[in-house]
Amino acid sequence: MKIHKGNKELLETKVIEVLSEKIFEIGKNKIVLGVPGGRSVYGIFKLLNKCELPWKNMHIFMIDERLVKPDCSESNYKLISEVLTEELINSGKFLRENFHPFIYNEGNIFCMINDYTKELKKYSGTFDVSILSIGEDGHVASLFPYHKSILDNSEGFLLVENSPKPPKRRVSASRELLLKSKCAIMLVFGEDKRNAYNNMMKNNVSYYECPASIIRNIKNSYVFTDLL
Repeated sequence: MKIHKGNKELLETKVIEVLSEKIFEIGKNKIVLGVPGGRSVYGIFKLLNKCELPWKNMHIFMIDERLVKPDCSESNYKLISEVLTEELINSGKFLRENFHPFIYNEGNIFCMINDYTKELKKYSGTFDVSILSIGEDGHVASLFPYHKSILDNSEGFLLVENSPKPPKRRVSASRELLLKSKCAIMLVFGEDKRNAYNNMMKNNVSYYECPASIIRNIKNSYVFTDLL
């Protein structure tokens, strides 16, 4: 695990450098990028729009999603599409069919999650690069501390119920799916993340106590933090 510390804006540029380097190293015809929602990733998305990557070989999947309507302000899909994918599609860099969002509707949620896992399996079933961010409580994706979601041994996506943070129902990449990431980038921005960051970095703190500590067990991993 490599740790980069400094000014947030400079770190965001460094994230793009590392991400680009890893994508070109992978050099596959089908590269899977896993992305989250949330405020930490906003600046990264804006920079990615200007980045010359093999976009037409890339497939974007969601790390997690809140079970809300896609036009809801809480929707990760809404953020990802507005800030990242639509601009790439409109510029001609990226193919619309290469964005694989999890769109929630009122149907059978377990079938939807199973179908989303199957969709990822068409592209090797893993993230080549996953962009992650830590919550103030140490959660990652929608895997929360002291919650059954982090104990679930599913290999794909899973339903998270009774989330400690609203909305109560979410879909998330499982612990095992995140651990299989070939490369992972963890964003830790903001003083409100300090306690979570400190826990994440402690070898004696378990996934159950701090799910973001998953990053320590992904061999090719990077942490970017403005906590000095």
